[in-house]
Amino acid sequence: MAMLLPATPAVAQAPLCDPRSLDAAIAHNPRAALGYTNRAYCLMQTPPGWNEPPLSKQHAAEKDLRRALELDPNNADAHRLYGNLAFFQGQYQLAKDQHSAAIRLAPRMAWAYNGRAWAELRLWQFEAAAADFTQTVALDASLRHLSATPQAISTQHADCTRPMPTPPQPAAGGFRCGDNAYLWCRSQSINALTADKQFWTDQCVNGKIAQCN
Repeated sequence: MAMLLPATPAVAQAPLCDPRSLDAAIAHNPRAALGYTNRAYCLMQTPPGWNEPPLSKQHAAEKDLRRALELDPNNADAHRLYGNLAFFQGQYQLAKDQHSAAIRLAPRMAWAYNGRAWAELRLWQFEAAAADFTQTVALDASLRHLSATPQAISTQHADCTRPMPTPPQPAAGGFRCGDNAYLWCRSQSINALTADKQFWTDQCVNGKIAQCN
């Protein structure tokens, strides 16, 4: 199963993603946070066949979101979009923090709970992720297809934290610790959600995988 990434839902009044119109709106009122938030939203749309926006657009979106939050620190949409962006960039704690900020400002923002749950999964905070996915669906049942069930999370947790078998002999240059974990998890046909190579490498670095060569 392909990994589901946090979606980029529409901002309250979804803008038409015409670059000239968005640029013109910012030029007309450069101190309005909404203009930067809208442009970041458009930059973060994922092209067909991609799992995330192109890197160049991520960088541009980050610049806009930073500016939006400078102008309006209480902009819940900007915090949520920044959370999605941080997730794309592998900054899972920052992603969680930004989604949490959005939730504090807009406690019924289902998309923010969903985004925080995906970040928590990457941080191995399985119970918190399950609670946030449950809250996501409670607030907006249409997001059920973007949420992992508590049962699925529990199964993945058990499968991917069991003791690893002796890894294969390293090739010339040796395996990295994360490679062993990644290969083992793949061999067990675990969902791609937890079989992502960078994820396993991160867990090794963070000391959460004990059996490493």
